[in-house]
Amino acid sequence: MSVLVGTVRPPVLLAKQLATLDGLSEGRVTIGLGVGWQEAEYAAVGVPFDARFGRLEETVAACRALWAPPATFTGRDYSFEDFHAYPVPVQARVPVLFGFGPSRRNFDRIARVADGWTVNPTDMESFPESVALLRECFADHGRDPGTARVQVSVAPVRTAAGAVDLDATAEQVRGWHRAGATVAVFRPASFGTATDGLASLLDWMVGVKEGTR
Repeated sequence: MSVLVGTVRPPVLLAKQLATLDGLSEGRVTIGLGVGWQEAEYAAVGVPFDARFGRLEETVAACRALWAPPATFTGRDYSFEDFHAYPVPVQARVPVLFGFGPSRRNFDRIARVADGWTVNPTDMESFPESVALLRECFADHGRDPGTARVQVSVAPVRTAAGAVDLDATAEQVRGWHRAGATVAVFRPASFGTATDGLASLLDWMVGVKEGTR
């Protein structure tokens, strides 16, 4: 999965974890956040299940404050004053994507708080229309629609016999790009490639990204 349930984690811990990863990766972190659906997850950590969407917004705002110490923040669920949290991220703004279902209300929230949308595979059927709505919401909030990040996860297309069809998979990714995807996430494990074939699979993935496959 590409979405972390951000609302069951204290912002101070989440901000430090993401900043550390951003440093280790030399500024390549992009985080997908969501609110989950299992009330038991919230009960396990003593966090109310209600108003979780608002809590996610506040979590992002608190993290961004912590990434620019000394940090002061006052919200409904979290508050701190003159707080120093280190390390700070390499990136001036760590990209935050929300893993929500496609709707105007959810996309308004993304346009107001986050940097883009990480798409659930079950929502790909309406993908072109959803991207258009997301960009419309960005424009409504005074943001450049072209800056909306749209992340899709790539699962291999398989033949009738069950074999991975790399050409069809590449064409599928190109189709998503034409429809508005800006990031395609490949998970090598889903391709079932043996260790001795991993290098060639990674070369193929890079070729798809660069448009040579």
